[in-house]
Amino acid sequence: MSNSLKVSPTAAKAQEITNPKRILAISHESSADLLGALITDLTGTSPSTSSSSSSQESQTLAGVTHLLPLSTRYYSASVPIWLDLVSDPDGWAASFLSEEAKEVLGVLGGVLVVFPLSSSSSSTAGNGDGDVGTQEQQQQQQQLLHKETVKSAGKVIRDGLRGWEFEGVGLAVGVGPGLGPGPVGDEVLDDWEDLCAGFGMEFVYIEGVGTGKPGTEKGKRNEYGEKVGVERVREALESNDWDGGKLEGEEEEEEEEEDGDNDDDYEGFDIGPGKEEDMEALKRAIFGGNNDKDDDEEEEEREINDEDVQNLGRMMQKLQAVRDMSAGLPDGERKRMAKRAVAEVMKEL
Repeated sequence: MSNSLKVSPTAAKAQEITNPKRILAISHESSADLLGALITDLTGTSPSTSSSSSSQESQTLAGVTHLLPLSTRYYSASVPIWLDLVSDPDGWAASFLSEEAKEVLGVLGGVLVVFPLSSSSSSTAGNGDGDVGTQEQQQQQQQLLHKETVKSAGKVIRDGLRGWEFEGVGLAVGVGPGLGPGPVGDEVLDDWEDLCAGFGMEFVYIEGVGTGKPGTEKGKRNEYGEKVGVERVREALESNDWDGGKLEGEEEEEEEEEDGDNDDDYEGFDIGPGKEEDMEALKRAIFGGNNDKDDDEEEEEREINDEDVQNLGRMMQKLQAVRDMSAGLPDGERKRMAKRAVAEVMKEL
């Protein structure tokens, strides 16, 4: 038996998110230029630098906030990106996991760590081969340092943001040698992907950044038909829920707007496979049901009035948007987004 409810796709309106969550974007301090180049390609504008406390002449990206404009069919937002540079990975992670940093973690919707890739695997570092050149040894040492930086970001996600239960996006972006395109072995990419996955982060490989043009890999796809490079980073960020909640004074305005809505046209919505339990919970919330058998029997015979139709229309619009935004995501992520949407709907009711 199909639990199929429909809502007109034209009825949904793009939401303007006025209080978005934040993105924390970091790199090791030795890769500050790489971080700035990626942010430039991602946003289309270059982040400004700030003066360090030690010297007015020393400019740094640490502590800078840069805006990422995102716009889809369902929402628009200017998401603040907090930039930070890491000198001591363990110390940095400890500071973000401290009691004082809980408020900061509470407003994060994304964590992005950027690092350079080398064509030589860091797993060979310290193998004692005497014929390994000095330059390769230095590359291996640098790769170990960047792995520690990635691990520090992973620890913050795992221990401070609940790991795989983090209601946000974690991205580890590896950029090919230098600021231009360069070959990186499949073995190296696999090693990085495994490391990042262990901390709940998606690994994205970019051949090169710093062109000054956002989305230079636009249209490119991998063997599985997925977007790659900067376009994949943007796609992952666009798929996230950036709503950070209502600012003071917005709740009353939104309630007034909802009272005036009459969204009784609900054609074309399918909650999708595996969501029957969530749908039943949603029905109970909309129609005011409880756990008593007698009440359940009365609910089955109850006619839907105009208020029920209005409630159902609004809820189906939200679920329609979630379903479309989660298209193409893995089953686990799609189910998580659906559950969050149902939870938000029932909270409003």
